[in-house]
Amino acid sequence: MSQAKVLPQYVAGLSAAFGAFCMGASMGWSSPVQDMLTVDEAYGFPVSEDQFGWISSLLTLGATVVCIPIGFIIDIFGRRPTMLALIPPYMVGWLLMIFANSVIMLYFGRFILGVCGGAFCVTASMYNTEISTIDARGTLGSFFELITCSGLLYGYIVGGYTPLLATNILCAILPLIFALVHYFMPESPVYYAMKGRRDDATKSLIWLRGKNCDISEELNEMMEASNKGADEPKNR
Repeated sequence: MSQAKVLPQYVAGLSAAFGAFCMGASMGWSSPVQDMLTVDEAYGFPVSEDQFGWISSLLTLGATVVCIPIGFIIDIFGRRPTMLALIPPYMVGWLLMIFANSVIMLYFGRFILGVCGGAFCVTASMYNTEISTIDARGTLGSFFELITCSGLLYGYIVGGYTPLLATNILCAILPLIFALVHYFMPESPVYYAMKGRRDDATKSLIWLRGKNCDISEELNEMMEASNKGADEPKNR
């Protein structure tokens, strides 16, 4: 039997980490558009410096609020389905930013973007850890940080060289790109093992490691670890 392939792991890991690119773009959006909102009144209504401070910081607040509940959500519904389910609210957030006619709409839009971006960061990090072999885990972890910074740079660039509407649209299409790519990726085999779905975990591992790789030992370890974790609360 051959060794585990790394390319499928990188493909799945990069697709998940693209959610961090979306969050990075949302973070990078704030700096280049400040003068557009506070000086040029690009939305057609005035935005004070204090109001813009809230517009900027509500992204972080939204990401903070979601950190605890998202851990329970991904254990119930899974990593991949959760990330895909974040796309509609992510689009709602950007639509609020595109069609805003008041500061309140900007507040809500940024908060929603923060919630979705924070949920992406938690879920994608866990997904990448669970799909990777030990040898590939470090590289996939660095992908996440690199792509976050790349998204931040993207936000700076599009905001610095395009009008506000174009900036919002170019950021809004990113979650759609994520959905198109990640739809074809497998669920985490660890999640399937947690739910006792051995056949599904096997299919996921075969996709990630290659058809010619012997996954039996890794699969058994996952199932045993999941069973042990499930039994611990009963023994207390």
